[in-house]
Amino acid sequence: MAPGSGAARMLIAGLPFEGGDEALRRYMELGIGNFVLPGAFLCELPRLGELVRIGNELARTSGKPAPFFAMGGGLEAALIPPELGFLPSPLAIGALPSGAARSAARKAGRFLGSVLALFGIRLVFAPRLDVASDPKREGGILSLFGEDALRTGLLGAAYAEGLRSKGVAACSGLFPGCGCLSAEGRGTLPIVSFPADRLVAVEMKAFARCVRARVPAISIGRVLVPALEPSKAPAARSARVIEGRLREGLGFSGLVIGDRLDEDPAGPGRAAVLGALAGCDLSFVAGPAAAEAAVEALALALASGELPEPRVVVASRRLDHVSRTAAKRALAVAAEGASPASEQALRLLEGKALRRYSSRTIAASMTLLRNEGGYPLPQARRLVVFFEAPKGSLDSRASDEIFAILSAGLGEALMLRVSADPSPADIDAVSAALGDKKETLAALVLSYDAHFRPAQEGLVRLIEESSVSLSIAAMRDPYDAAFFPRAAGLLAAYGYSPETARAVVSLARSGGALKGRSPVTVLGLEV
Repeated sequence: MAPGSGAARMLIAGLPFEGGDEALRRYMELGIGNFVLPGAFLCELPRLGELVRIGNELARTSGKPAPFFAMGGGLEAALIPPELGFLPSPLAIGALPSGAARSAARKAGRFLGSVLALFGIRLVFAPRLDVASDPKREGGILSLFGEDALRTGLLGAAYAEGLRSKGVAACSGLFPGCGCLSAEGRGTLPIVSFPADRLVAVEMKAFARCVRARVPAISIGRVLVPALEPSKAPAARSARVIEGRLREGLGFSGLVIGDRLDEDPAGPGRAAVLGALAGCDLSFVAGPAAAEAAVEALALALASGELPEPRVVVASRRLDHVSRTAAKRALAVAAEGASPASEQALRLLEGKALRRYSSRTIAASMTLLRNEGGYPLPQARRLVVFFEAPKGSLDSRASDEIFAILSAGLGEALMLRVSADPSPADIDAVSAALGDKKETLAALVLSYDAHFRPAQEGLVRLIEESSVSLSIAAMRDPYDAAFFPRAAGLLAAYGYSPETARAVVSLARSGGALKGRSPVTVLGLEV
């Protein structure tokens, strides 16, 4: 049977990056045996191995089945893809030609699956199937394949196939498509405001393709979808969305996982029951207090008959199927030690095959949105301004290495490292570097989501006005390019990693004919 006991089998709990072992113990005392690990653990593999070892040991000593571990994103567990600096972003993959993109997506799934399988992780909340249709999307669009729904479905299916080949199940999300959300007011749930025909024709098309490719699991968004569910029930608590649109409409028979219960207006306990009745096989809970309320409510609903016993059995069988299928290829961490898995994973991540794949894919995906003498950098006094990721973010872990690569590759330039949200001191430093000799200055700016950050945008405009030539390398979302229409060079790089930095250096030094095509429209720029 699936891990856990009773109705607690219908919950999957998030483990924090800090204090994960204590949370794991508390959850297991409640009978919960399914867990989501934060993607940040991929940056600290020994800690990942140790946490998995603790879970396996607790299960063994208590006579319970081994825990079911899944991998999500962020510093706190969430049903989003992990941010992977060692792989090209899905957006970079989406910028490749069709055949190359599918091959790259499949290989990305294989590399990620190879690492996760070493730790006995059986499911990952990837690929994301949202259509990239909102330039202001919270968190950006690097985790998405682009704005073409059919292409997103094809690449998502290839990514899932790569994961499956290494014994890890893909969980695609967030159904019915959360690429463009709005809100009626503060404190309300996000809304997918499209009419039903648009949802079927666009947002749900990628999911339909992946269902045909037998993706094993799909996550459901905690969003309101008035066109599909006229009541105020979020999608993850709506039988119309789950049983009607996903299962009957698309023919999906796999595992359904509902987004977090903790902040549901009905309370986590009632939300867990409603989610189970609506068709969620698992519901995600992010904190022990909410988990306790959910376990108690599910147990009472099961005892009273409100939650039918067959519903729990069916959910357990679906989870069991995913667990068994994944376990056939996974190399679970041994209870007596996690270091062998960590060492093998490090060899994979530092191996030639992965480095070659990442460097080639990233270089091939880069897109010149405009080049009017901006690349290579003009032979003039050169200034390079690197807007680094905010401190404390996952991206920030790569900032030192990225800056070192830029400094080594463009050593003849004046190098400045500036916060993504520049302070007055940052502005003063850039102003001093600009000086008053505009006619001799060529500037290269590596932007970091400038379209989200007014202070960064303003500082780049100051650089533009004070230089004879400005080149922009948008390190993350390509939408930055739309804010600087007078720049001589506009480059979409689709990532924030050392390999991305190396590709930018190569272009800045020697130019080249780039073949990548932007997978999203940047204010009508022709690419």
